[in-house]
Amino acid sequence: MKSKIIVISKDTDKNDHILLSSKEIIDINLNIFSYDLLNKEPLTELYNEYYNEKKENTSKYESEPEVIITGKILNFYSKSMQQELKDMDFLDKKTKDFIESKFGKKVDLKLKEDLLANNFLKLNKENIFEISKWEYTQEYVNEKNYRDVVIEIVPVEENPMIFFLENMYIYEYSENIEVEKGNGTYKLVLRKNPIIKENIEYL
Repeated sequence: MKSKIIVISKDTDKNDHILLSSKEIIDINLNIFSYDLLNKEPLTELYNEYYNEKKENTSKYESEPEVIITGKILNFYSKSMQQELKDMDFLDKKTKDFIESKFGKKVDLKLKEDLLANNFLKLNKENIFEISKWEYTQEYVNEKNYRDVVIEIVPVEENPMIFFLENMYIYEYSENIEVEKGNGTYKLVLRKNPIIKENIEYL
């Protein structure tokens, strides 16, 4: 099973989208859970960004999608890995058609796909840089930077499953680097506000 993730910037003119390939992704968990289980995070705190007054009736707000991505931070890669990537079609046609139907011609991933085919290490470094910059904006500028996320999961010899999540923000980001080797891993947790049931579109 191969997975790819596209994180689409709201400012499409910057073309600073993030494109994670199956070679970079170690694991993806897509969870939907009720905030009744998370007493440490008051509902009113999350509502304040969207509503001027506290809402007593929360029956509409039942669940929140959460995406947990564990990925690789690479310092080097083998020629055989690059050849494998060159021989594979990165994004399935169904995924490309879906992105075009959602965003028109505004989202151009050609440069990212070219890097994947020809300079995978540079693409990985760009991805880590963009994720870190995204996290920095939220942590230090104190500004939620919402982005849309497309997840493509391709079972062996089957049509891809596509998940679309709008307005996701970084809830948690951490890196673990092996100093001697220069390689490492990261954990990226994405969540969405407000907490509404229709948060995931599935094809």
